[in-house]
Amino acid sequence: MTTVTTAPDGPLTALTTMTPVIRTGRSCFDRRQLPRDEYVRRVREVERLARAERLAAVVVVANAASPGAVVHLANLAPTAGAATVVVVPGGDVVLMAGRGGRREEPYQRDVTWVPSLLQRPFGADSVRLVLGERGVAAGRLGIAGLDDQVPARVRDRFLAEMGDFELVPVDRQLAELRRHVGVRARAVLGEATVILDDALERGARTFAMTGVPARAALAVEDELYARGCRDARLLLGRPDGSLRPFEAVDDRAGQLFACYAAAELLGYWSERAATVAAPGAGSRLGPDLERVVDAVVGGLRPGADPPAVARAAVDRLGIGEPVDVHVRGLGSELLDLPDPAGGWTDLQVGDPVSVVAAGCADGHLVVHGRPVAVGAAGPRPLRELVLPGLP
Repeated sequence: MTTVTTAPDGPLTALTTMTPVIRTGRSCFDRRQLPRDEYVRRVREVERLARAERLAAVVVVANAASPGAVVHLANLAPTAGAATVVVVPGGDVVLMAGRGGRREEPYQRDVTWVPSLLQRPFGADSVRLVLGERGVAAGRLGIAGLDDQVPARVRDRFLAEMGDFELVPVDRQLAELRRHVGVRARAVLGEATVILDDALERGARTFAMTGVPARAALAVEDELYARGCRDARLLLGRPDGSLRPFEAVDDRAGQLFACYAAAELLGYWSERAATVAAPGAGSRLGPDLERVVDAVVGGLRPGADPPAVARAAVDRLGIGEPVDVHVRGLGSELLDLPDPAGGWTDLQVGDPVSVVAAGCADGHLVVHGRPVAVGAAGPRPLRELVLPGLP
């Protein structure tokens, strides 16, 4: 996530959504859009990484709040604790599903392509068991997620009990592999964007009829879940100028419906943001954020530096009011790409990114944003990347 802020404490400077304890949407293995060979290809990339780094195996751990690495390799988002993927070059792939228990196993087998599924938590005993069965007793072991996906006590115990292995962090390399979103995954992101567009349109219609921002946000959320998204996050502009998680419905009327919405479809997150004024509230919505977003999007070309593009766009437009702009990478996490790799220093063809901008109008938050894919000839709307013949 890259932030360009002309306001000292812009409303998007610390954009954070609330992670739900229970996801209420659809979770499945859609073999039409993301067939088994897509995941096999990703595992082969990890095997190539292992051979290049002389690693006997690669262990990837991810928790329920930030499951992208395991989703990327196994199409399983853990429901409790952490799940682990073990890749031994030339061998099979093992998925340790965590603490869900055997009652979860039928569901887990339905949503993952990995045949070797174990009901075991992350830990030295579990990893040693898997490696020992595949003839790996010592050597260099690649590890991703150890520093930020498990509690410190679990990490410290794992380090103490794996002393006969040389543990090699591969978080940066794995993040780089995940950055290269393939054609199929970009198509899923495109479908998620179509759903988000429709959901925000429904929210705008609801706001026009009711004048109640919370009712409009509920309509957005209903549409996202009805269209098959597994998880949805909404941030709603408040009269005090803040952008907060949508938690409950109240019937207070408002002049503006300012909504940031993110949705996960088949393991991939897209996001949108829009502001609608109530009838009779006036046409001016503070800073012309649509112009800001268009200007930033227009500069997102291969080799471009997103922070520089955003700063140049804001300066060129001469917006006289404070504006907060984000250029964000999209993928199998809502916030993590490309942050684990330290941020994008340059864009590449195919990168899916979104631009989100925020400002204030008479104390009310105004927000606007849309996602695109970087192309050789310029950006392309992400919603256009849906594969023909697929819903």
